Amino acid sequence: MRRTFLAVAWKLWTPWALWILVLVGLTSVAVVRWGRVSTEGERSRLGGLLGTSLGDVLGPVDTTSPFGAGDPFRLSKAPSMVRYAAVVDAQTQPPLPSPSREPLPVLTLRAVAGGPPWQALIEGLPGQPRAVIVRSGNTFEQVTIRAIARDSVVVHSADSTWSLRFAGRS
Repeated sequence: MRRTFLAVAWKLWTPWALWILVLVGLTSVAVVRWGRVSTEGERSRLGGLLGTSLGDVLGPVDTTSPFGAGDPFRLSKAPSMVRYAAVVDAQTQPPLPSPSREPLPVLTLRAVAGGPPWQALIEGLPGQPRAVIVRSGNTFEQVTIRAIARDSVVVHSADSTWSLRFAGRS
């Protein structure tokens, strides 16, 4: 027994069509009902909030109090008597200290020797007057040698990481 296309489509789309009809019916009832709420008796029955402003509900706003006068988001829609100033007077607040940052050292990779584990000859390490032979994990003041490969060295400080390579190579 073969089913026709219409029979299959009817079985698949019937539940969706019923839901759509129910939704359209409820929406039309709500629109008609909302349009009838125009008499004063029905407004009071719905809580009295239809057609009233927020100021009518909360009562009069005291604009002479220090709280209402400086508030830019006050309930009364009139300008404040006190001018709103977002900028703080420079004389009342001390200047912020400028962050002092030590200059970054200029590091130069001169040589890599050995085999795994590699050792490197680096010039310009803080606290060292000349080139120093380093191994992975060595620390000089706040500069740490992270890794050494046959053609590069990874150096890490408190806020930056360098990858040192031989001069003239990419």
